[in-house]
Amino acid sequence: MSAARDWCISDILFVGVAVALIGYVVSVGMRFRWQLEPVDVQGLRLVIKCSRATPKGVERFFFPTDAEVEEARAALPRYLKQLRFRSYYGVGPSNEAVNRLMQHRASEYIGFFRDGHPFLYGNYFPEGQPSSVCDGGGRYFDSVYDLDRHVVESVHSNGIA
Repeated sequence: MSAARDWCISDILFVGVAVALIGYVVSVGMRFRWQLEPVDVQGLRLVIKCSRATPKGVERFFFPTDAEVEEARAALPRYLKQLRFRSYYGVGPSNEAVNRLMQHRASEYIGFFRDGHPFLYGNYFPEGQPSSVCDGGGRYFDSVYDLDRHVVESVHSNGIA
């Protein structure tokens, strides 16, 4: 007699329920900022760019909350105006240049810890375009937002070919 046995409906249901439960626990955990592994592939893929600076000292990544993303996104135009950020759409600090820059802008975010403090990395790019390109100038840029101090730490744009 063979040691293998036939799968029955109850076995299949058990496996299905177990997989669904694990998926739910993982998704709930991510929403409540369970920390990811230190070398999270998704985070590294997002922050490493070929033609601009990469945040230094990243210890580990986390998924930011919607409120953290909104806070960082709201602080960015003020910072760009102070910085006189040079972009494809003009030079700040004019409201018009910054507004043009932020319009029709897609973005993606990942949180990271440096020296035990949380930061939010934002990658900004034109809607309908790839999120990561080499060159492209100021149409492609990123920001690092300090979630403890509530300030934009830095902004970098791509180079121009």
